[in-house]
Amino acid sequence: MFVKRDFSIPLLIIFCWILGIVILAACNGDQAPIAISASLQPTDTSHPNKTPTSAVTSTKTPTLIPSDTIIPTDSPTPTASLSPTSLLSPTPDDDKYRPPHGNYACDLSTIEIGSGRKLREYFSESGFETVLSDDFGTWYSIEFFRISEDELPIPKEFEERQKYLDFDLNYLMEYRIKPNVPQAKIIDQEYIQNESPILFAVLDLPGGSNIYSNNIPKDATRAVYIVIHGAYSYVFSTQYTHFSFKDDTQDKIIQDLKQDLENLYEKCEFETDLEVGKAYIPPTITPIPELTDFIPDMNIPDGLFAPEDGSKNLGEFIQEVAAQDDWILIQTFPAYSLLPLPAGWTAFGGDYTVIKFSPDDNLDDPPIFILMDGSGYIGDSRTSDEVLAEIESELATIPSVEVFEKKIVDDSKGYIFLSLIMDDGKERYLLLLVSEDEQGFYHRSFIYVYPEDWSNYYKITKAMFENWVDLSSRSLGMSLPEEFLIDN
Repeated sequence: MFVKRDFSIPLLIIFCWILGIVILAACNGDQAPIAISASLQPTDTSHPNKTPTSAVTSTKTPTLIPSDTIIPTDSPTPTASLSPTSLLSPTPDDDKYRPPHGNYACDLSTIEIGSGRKLREYFSESGFETVLSDDFGTWYSIEFFRISEDELPIPKEFEERQKYLDFDLNYLMEYRIKPNVPQAKIIDQEYIQNESPILFAVLDLPGGSNIYSNNIPKDATRAVYIVIHGAYSYVFSTQYTHFSFKDDTQDKIIQDLKQDLENLYEKCEFETDLEVGKAYIPPTITPIPELTDFIPDMNIPDGLFAPEDGSKNLGEFIQEVAAQDDWILIQTFPAYSLLPLPAGWTAFGGDYTVIKFSPDDNLDDPPIFILMDGSGYIGDSRTSDEVLAEIESELATIPSVEVFEKKIVDDSKGYIFLSLIMDDGKERYLLLLVSEDEQGFYHRSFIYVYPEDWSNYYKITKAMFENWVDLSSRSLGMSLPEEFLIDN
């Protein structure tokens, strides 16, 4: 089932916006963010001692996203792009989710989740993680590791299993979480008697959220279930991000997280045959690009950026992930992507990403103004030609619009270049880009520039959007002409 996203801006509103007034008012204070994942990337550390489970002997490496960057772990490789894997038996046709190992089945379709539902998979040599998330901060993770053969079978007695569960929690804290969140601590834990004993723990993660405010991660509380079934050790996780507009008590947060984990766990069935998944062959890991590879090799002319400010002018929900020479690389919000940005430019997120720059700091009337949002839904089957045709039909209702050029780059990308009169009575050029990501969702970028400033800023924006990528490092950018022919 396709779920439409809620954060695209109606075109007629975008085309007719009064710049610098409505936009700024919409972005004051904390807002419910669009989160992709809350996992913490592991550090490349081997456990110093013999371990009860193989969970602690390997590190998880997403196929395309570097560790400790961007939004941790939901950056990815959907099932369709994984190499063939070996399963011991055919996958039943019951609509339940199964990892390629075949070691558990879970009815994830019944998990209540908001729009922008995403299911992602990550793998390592001995482990595998599945992340279910939406665009409004809901996040669930099921991660498992195969236990080393010389430790199998794991004793069933509660006291014996408790040793393994304690060890896995300690490793999770010391080698996975604390290298990223040094102040992290366990604030509650208990053992739940079940068919297989469960260790429930609550973790306080200061600055451990995947949601950023003014380039600083917000605080979070994470809850985990650690349990063993058959040949696998599992970690079920979910997370709560603390916002100023939320006033939940700690007890309520813990109880809500515990209930969420219980609901998820009860929807899963586990294989106990020790041979299940043993023949799984991990796919080949794609080399991970350096983040600086997405930064243009271009010197920005003096006066068109503020190198001394660096990332100082990044606001709500925009995160700097890399910097080089005259540029910084930001993660946009809410239509998540990576975009190179001249140092010192202003950018903030909310219902959409807003980018501005003015040499005289007049951000109420800047020479360049960019809006970025999303359109359509996951699994959108429209081509870029169809998407641009819909945009053209709306443009036709605006009397002042004059289209200079339209180009379909390919089935997933295209642009329109035009001029129009804004509500303030001033003419602006508008370069409108549409680009489809791996899930079939269209990203849109609206680049407004005064005609007299076009020659100054076009080369900069060309470099920015030719190097535009999604969180899987797949290109959203497109080749743009060296110059546009403008009818005067």
